[in-house]
Amino acid sequence: RENEDLKREYEKYRREFGNFKMRVLSFFENQVDTFRGNAEEIERGTLGVASLKVAGLREDEPFLEGHHEALTEETKG
Repeated sequence: RENEDLKREYEKYRREFGNFKMRVLSFFENQVDTFRGNAEEIERGTLGVASLKVAGLREDEPFLEGHHEALTEETKG
């Protein structure tokens, strides 16, 4: 009887850990997709103000001015 209880308890924690692990992996996969998307937009020079706000940058920061050209030169160089 005690063995069955331990087995049930183990399975419960194993399931919960599996669910937690999947949530963590999913979170990081979403972050990578977001960063990859932002990087592609920066490369094209089309990263919008809304995206910059999400990234925590102020609207009046000259984030893209000159950076796009500098990045392009660095990647060509």
